[in-house]
Amino acid sequence: MKNIAKENGKSLGARGRSFVGTVIASRAQKTVTVQWYRWKFLPKYDRYVKLRSKIKAHNPENISATVGDIVLIQECRPISKTKKFLIKEKQGRDMSFLASQDQLREAEAVREAKTRGKAEEEGDGGDSSTKRKISEEATES
Repeated sequence: MKNIAKENGKSLGARGRSFVGTVIASRAQKTVTVQWYRWKFLPKYDRYVKLRSKIKAHNPENISATVGDIVLIQECRPISKTKKFLIKEKQGRDMSFLASQDQLREAEAVREAKTRGKAEEEGDGGDSSTKRKISEEATES
């Protein structure tokens, strides 16, 4: 399975290991972060533990994977200090990942609203009692 992708005129021939994972970040230009989960057996406890693997991969312009895409990545020659994998193909969208991202955004919005509310209460604590006294005096006269 040879790849014809080129970077600066040099071939990025795919070789070695290949994985299927979900794109979780695409902040850098032509680079994405891909993660996938795997199960490892711990003989001491006679149980399995869920481990996460996260790596950076080259995102060619003809593929243009975005956050939430399920992709097939394959090892290639080192492209940079941290990039040693190349996206071969998009296999679809990971709806569960996108749903969890939405839930995280909603929780963050609620958390911010609560902290804003507490800050306003603390800031108005002294002022509101003064306002009440002034309004009471105005109603008495």
